[in-house]
Amino acid sequence: MRAFILPMLSTLVLSLWACFAAVAAPLSVTFINPGGSTEFWGDVSATMRAAAQDLDIELEIIDTNRNRLEMVQAARSVAQRAQVPDYVVIVNELQQSPIMLDALTGTRVAVFELLNSMTDEQRAALASA
Repeated sequence: MRAFILPMLSTLVLSLWACFAAVAAPLSVTFINPGGSTEFWGDVSATMRAAAQDLDIELEIIDTNRNRLEMVQAARSVAQRAQVPDYVVIVNELQQSPIMLDALTGTRVAVFELLNSMTDEQRAALASA
């Protein structure tokens, strides 16, 4: 009996996975790039594009050209969309992460911070808010 159940269970699990994979939409990720398409941040974007292509992820990159106002505006713009991405990747460039996090609060988007993490003071301020 056991020899019969395991192959059936394996077939069921594989069938369910195949159905879910066929129906599920690809993940969507927005990267708020604190730089642009050249130099270091251009390389980061190129790496993200290659990974997204390999993993069937819809990737949007918003270059903000080291402009703190553009970084915050990009986060606000993403938050106001009717269809927000599954994930947003931000960088604490020019100490803007707390403001971008605030802009994205209330959406269903998960936020990841890349490379430049928040300072202890920024984390303490968020924890007390």
